Amino acid sequence: MGIRRIFGLEGTLPPAARNLHRDEPPIGVRKIVDTTREGVWLFDLQGRTTFVNQRMADMLGAKPADLIGTRLLEFLDGEDRAAAERDLRAWLARGADGHYHHLTRRDGKDLWTRISSSPVENERNSIVGLLGMFTDATERRDMEHALQRAEAQFRIVFDSSPVGIVVVNQQGFAVLANNMMLTLLGYERGEMQQVSFEDVTHPDDVAEDRRLYAALMRGEMESFRREKRYVARDGRTFWVHVNASLVRSPQGEPQYAISMVEDVTEKHKAEHALRDSTNQLRQTLDAARMATWRWDIASGQMQWSDNVHRVFDLPLGRLPMNLQELEAIMVPEDRERISREIERVLCTPDAKFVSVFQVNTENGSARWFETRGELERDAAGEPRCMLGVVVDVTTRERAELALRETEARFRTLADAAFEGIAITERGVLIDVNDRLLAMFGRPREDVIGRGASEMFASRDVALVEQKMRSGDAGMYEAMLERPDGSRTHVEIQARSFETDSGGTVRVAAVRDVTARRRAAELLRQSQERELRAREEFSRHLLTAQEQERQRLANELHDGLGQNLSLIRNRMMLALELPGLPAEVVEQLRAVAEIASDCVAEVRNLSQNLRPIQIEQLGLTEALNSLVERVRDSTTAHIESRIEDVDDVLQGEEATHLYRICQEALNNVLRHSQARRVTLSLERDVGMLHLDVRDDGIGFDTASVDGGLGLTSMRERAQMLGGTLDLRSMSGKGTHLQVNLPFTEPADRL
Repeated sequence: MGIRRIFGLEGTLPPAARNLHRDEPPIGVRKIVDTTREGVWLFDLQGRTTFVNQRMADMLGAKPADLIGTRLLEFLDGEDRAAAERDLRAWLARGADGHYHHLTRRDGKDLWTRISSSPVENERNSIVGLLGMFTDATERRDMEHALQRAEAQFRIVFDSSPVGIVVVNQQGFAVLANNMMLTLLGYERGEMQQVSFEDVTHPDDVAEDRRLYAALMRGEMESFRREKRYVARDGRTFWVHVNASLVRSPQGEPQYAISMVEDVTEKHKAEHALRDSTNQLRQTLDAARMATWRWDIASGQMQWSDNVHRVFDLPLGRLPMNLQELEAIMVPEDRERISREIERVLCTPDAKFVSVFQVNTENGSARWFETRGELERDAAGEPRCMLGVVVDVTTRERAELALRETEARFRTLADAAFEGIAITERGVLIDVNDRLLAMFGRPREDVIGRGASEMFASRDVALVEQKMRSGDAGMYEAMLERPDGSRTHVEIQARSFETDSGGTVRVAAVRDVTARRRAAELLRQSQERELRAREEFSRHLLTAQEQERQRLANELHDGLGQNLSLIRNRMMLALELPGLPAEVVEQLRAVAEIASDCVAEVRNLSQNLRPIQIEQLGLTEALNSLVERVRDSTTAHIESRIEDVDDVLQGEEATHLYRICQEALNNVLRHSQARRVTLSLERDVGMLHLDVRDDGIGFDTASVDGGLGLTSMRERAQMLGGTLDLRSMSGKGTHLQVNLPFTEPADRL
């Protein structure tokens, strides 16, 4: 498109004004370009400046007259200068793209612009120069970089915080938790979204937690602090300090809560240890950076434990001896608040004093302390003194402060960002915002009036057109394709509206989700790595279990078993002594029988812990022996068919298969109430098939999918490279199938 066509002046220039090098643009054109918000820059075929408008000169930090005759290359660095020199002819032939371009102003400052260009033609349609339209994008680029830095800082602070941090929705379920929170509770990251605060709270503390959280979500309070007990996933109970803060939406509605959770179990132990010896108290207080105090209300004097100067990091001469001196070392903004809180406690029966204040130490560093106190009253019920403790909570407070500051910066930058917006009528774009133009990679004049589906990759054109025709208001994903061939994944949601004229327009919000899709792929890869790590852990755990079983079996057989045998033999020898009374003979014989039963029971326990038959008789005979022992201990009819597999599995592999059979039969005996049981172990080409069936009561497999016994069998099967399938229905019995691959002996090296 020629310059005259751009300004709608084709056919209006007199012959004397057709030479770009000698004449300036007409007055009408000058008024247009001088009032536009875009920078206008004209070059001849040698790249020399022939005209700039005032906006372009301001962007470059110069006067328009000073720029005539200069070259664009003078404002580029080395890399961009070489590219511009190489692509100058290409720019004359077609419009440039809309990516950021780095220029250097006259004052040396950076100028980032988006450039669109068009060749300038004369009346004979010959190219005589180049028109560049420059948009100042420096502020937007700086904002994007600042947003990226804020996001990175937020993630570092969040995941590296020394205290647990959890975001809880209005229903009380965790939607986000940092590494420390996961460590405290023993949950995996993917499991936390199914956990509410009530699930991990000690039953005695749930009612108060429920009351406080309900008040928080109603907006009746902005935050609350309390100490409570958590119950970890492994059943362990521990004390925590919870600082929950309400986060509101931009409209002021309660949205969610952020809780800072600190494990204070050790502090609780220290508080209970106050009743123990003085030495133990001093060591505990020093370890916890805690000091005790006593405030005599009548005299105003305060007494401290002898470690107070270490806790406050103050010299002995500055230690506060009364309430006024204590307030003097606080920062000014905390003094009045502490006084009000103390006065409220003194006037409220059974109230406890809990507060946090800041102190600036001798070296100028700020430290935070949490203090707790309880009143002692005289016979008339009047306050006599207050006893309490003060604890250094600087680490916790700094973490909370850093999180709040990072969140504030992140929210400010996020609020400044915006989505791409498109307005279409009958599928044609009638308006778009700058953000969407950046996604399209096109100037506005190349977008308005074109079909919206033209901006998408060919594979998604039909989908976009179908959504627009049907008026679908649901969210969907598609892929934008820029003129340079690059693509961007976007998420789209649109609504249709009736206009006053009776037409229908469609407004769509377009969000770039490329990063989210990339994150999803990284998450999938992380989950695969985690799965492999769990499998490796299971393998080591099962190996350790077998080793421990072997150790216990040896100790039972060689230790307890031998001693019981000696007892039995000594009883038998004693029975042979002459002249024993009949009642003594009867007692000795009874003890000998008990010892014999104990020897048999120890032998049975030893065999169950360590299937020594595998080593002595081979896997096949050991399995047959196992079935026989089970037959002897049940009234159910057990049928078995076990093929010879001694040359297939040896060592740990044989033990794993033995344990699978043992666990399967034990489950049948304990739970099935079966009358008939069949067990078969068949050998196929490169595959062993274990099949255990019973006609018992059956069960819901989903309810025991994570049971320890079934988990152990499945992990052992996986370690052997095989699969385990369990099928059962109520009243229909149970069917267990295990398929294990093996290498034929003839094929082994």
